[in-house]
Amino acid sequence: AGAYTNISLEELDKGNYTITVYADGGEYKDAVEKTFEVVDSTVYFNNKEYYQLSEDTTFDEVYSNAEVTFFNESESMFYNTLMNLRYAGGKRIDQRLTPVIARKFIKENFDENAPIDKFVDLSDYEKTSQGGGISLLPYSDRDAELTAKVAMLDTEYFDRDLMKTYFYNILGRDNSTLEEVVSAYLGLAVYKEPVLLDLQKLAESSDIDGNPRAKLLASIGLAEFGDESLAEDLFKDVMEEYSKEEDDKIYFDVEDTTGKTSKELTGLALAASAKLEYFEQGDKMFDYLYNSEDVWTLVNFEKLIYLMNRNIMETEDIKALEGSVTVKFTHPETRFETYEIDGFKTKSITLTKEELAGMEITEVESSIGAYVYGLANADALEKNKTEEYSISKTYTLDGEEVDTFSQGDLIKVTLDPKINNRKDYTSYEITEFVPAGFRFMKLGKDTYLAEESGQTLVFRWSFSPKGVNQPLSYYIQAVLPGEYTDDHTVIRKTTDSSSLWYTDQIRLKVVD
Repeated sequence: AGAYTNISLEELDKGNYTITVYADGGEYKDAVEKTFEVVDSTVYFNNKEYYQLSEDTTFDEVYSNAEVTFFNESESMFYNTLMNLRYAGGKRIDQRLTPVIARKFIKENFDENAPIDKFVDLSDYEKTSQGGGISLLPYSDRDAELTAKVAMLDTEYFDRDLMKTYFYNILGRDNSTLEEVVSAYLGLAVYKEPVLLDLQKLAESSDIDGNPRAKLLASIGLAEFGDESLAEDLFKDVMEEYSKEEDDKIYFDVEDTTGKTSKELTGLALAASAKLEYFEQGDKMFDYLYNSEDVWTLVNFEKLIYLMNRNIMETEDIKALEGSVTVKFTHPETRFETYEIDGFKTKSITLTKEELAGMEITEVESSIGAYVYGLANADALEKNKTEEYSISKTYTLDGEEVDTFSQGDLIKVTLDPKINNRKDYTSYEITEFVPAGFRFMKLGKDTYLAEESGQTLVFRWSFSPKGVNQPLSYYIQAVLPGEYTDDHTVIRKTTDSSSLWYTDQIRLKVVD
């Protein structure tokens, strides 16, 4: 009783095998049947695979149920800008007001269920006790140009009569700067106050020569009044003298006398192009600002002014967001499904591995991508390999690193992660596979096991830039004589499923 025998098998090719053991005793007979599969590796891991969809797309095999998520990859600078403005944060007036207007615009044009701001209090920015005007910050001074831009946005959050009073007071002061005067005319033009002749006189005078900012402000004001001819002349003068075009983008590369940055001048020209409907040039300036934006540049209002005057819903930039994908399923029966992928919405479906294997893309409108989430095998390791971190693995017997053992030996296995970004506090998951012919015995010092399933061990390991980062260790015992493949050890960040690092396979030997 309790006796056993080892059945030695030669090296087998990949495939499925069955071993049947027969026994008889007297009049009794019986048999035991065991099936098994020979594979190159026992490594399976949760994988996310990206596909740019076309009618020629084929999907890699997965080894579990799969989740397929379709999404529209069309790049829309207009829509993305609205999304960014919707979540703009900060204490500046543009960072407080633009999210309110952007959310309302999104609700009216893209998503009727989108939330909007019902209670908005911006009174800290309106200097009522000083005769009106809007400030950049609650504690800063009034700014004429900023106030004129707020007027252009036609918001309900400020007192229009008080803003008119503020603009007229600027015109009545002897010490107002040129930029303040032109901004005041622009603000009054928005409210259709009778200052057109005065603005025309200033625009045609030599006072604004050499001042691109003043010319652009005057151009916008004249456009508000309907004097398109003079407004266009001023705009063209500025564009010809100061703007540059490169890689199909238009921008300014000059600082004016007020110290405003080149990006802010580009933004002001963008607003002027919107009022004059010079959309070909405007789109190129918008593209420049979209691809070079930073939180410090004050162009949020100008972007909104452009979007609200551009009729973006009829542009190819927005129309490209209307996409779809038609899929043919051949398992378990043939059927077709069309999924509408509009805007930045996604569509996820769950499939068996057989359904995924029989899925074909028959038609794609717009640019549609897909992620497939599922178990992948060792064939997918290389494409996910990162250089951010690595891990080494050693087998030691009595302190000596070896790869040949005697039956019954107790062997120490050491896993030593190496992190290249040594400033990053990060947790890692390490998946280890005890080779066939060996069995897991115990954990080493300061090593904690998160999961154990058969020959699979999963460890959690955290890296601290300031701490002592010890390697992990555990012990196995050599059980059955023979030669065995030590499979890949896989390490990956717990916060990033798209990258990993793995060890090479090696051969281990157990002798009698």
